[in-house]
Amino acid sequence: SLSIEEQFYIVLPMLILLTRRNRAVFAWLLGMLFVVSLGLTLFSGDLIYDREQRFFASSFRVWELAAGGLIFLVTYHRLIPAKLPLAPLVGLALVILPVGVLDASYLYPGWATVLPVLGTVILIAFAAPGHSWVAKALAVRPMAYIGRFSYGTYLWHRPVIVGALYYGVTLTDEIRAV
Repeated sequence: SLSIEEQFYIVLPMLILLTRRNRAVFAWLLGMLFVVSLGLTLFSGDLIYDREQRFFASSFRVWELAAGGLIFLVTYHRLIPAKLPLAPLVGLALVILPVGVLDASYLYPGWATVLPVLGTVILIAFAAPGHSWVAKALAVRPMAYIGRFSYGTYLWHRPVIVGALYYGVTLTDEIRAV
């Protein structure tokens, strides 16, 4: 989470300032970061870092944030159609499909990471409230409730896990669920 925080709260504002808030230059820079980071992620295998280091290394994760920045710019400037009827369903499928398919044998981030990131980009672009049943389903109260606390949970889950392991707690499926 610190890698993501570092990129979002420190590096991204610095890039905006370095590009003098010029949207075209900023978009070009985001595009270049996206290509370089994604290329490194997809084609380096585990030659550069071991699996755990890959997960936490910013260089392997920049493309994910760059994808979010680029889709923001594209939708903000209305460079894509507002509605594509099946796009939200495809996006949702790409986010959910990896949950049942991916396991520890997949290199992460790697090729399999592209699916949920692409799905998320599609959802951001095409699942606007009122445009599809997918958007309506994602906006229901229980989903909105999960969305409100999920990021905070994400931020503190790792220290809790590390602390539990430090004190010798065996992380069974039941304990992980709690």
